[in-house]
Amino acid sequence: MATWTRIWQQAITRSFGDGRAFGWNKTAAFALRAPAGGSKVRVRFSNVLGECPYDIGSAVLAYRGVDIPVTLGGATRFSIATGGKAYSDAVDLPIAANERLEVRIFYTSP
Repeated sequence: MATWTRIWQQAITRSFGDGRAFGWNKTAAFALRAPAGGSKVRVRFSNVLGECPYDIGSAVLAYRGVDIPVTLGGATRFSIATGGKAYSDAVDLPIAANERLEVRIFYTSP
């Protein structure tokens, strides 16, 4: 049985929510260092404080020079409902503690 450990989180800001900082039809990149190692990675998408659904055209994990697609229910394009949250499908990604990883998300809506 897999045990999942949170290694990073991103706080939402008003400018992010209304599109001024990142916007739609743009890619936002979030860099992190993993405080713990493991063999699989999932990304949590949250729209708990959102005022409308948001659409993701694609999401990738950039690791060691390779872009690894992130899917939700097998799809590379998906929406997160207003007030909702979702966990991506598990990505096989052996990672050691303190390694650098980047999450890149292409937003197609605000």
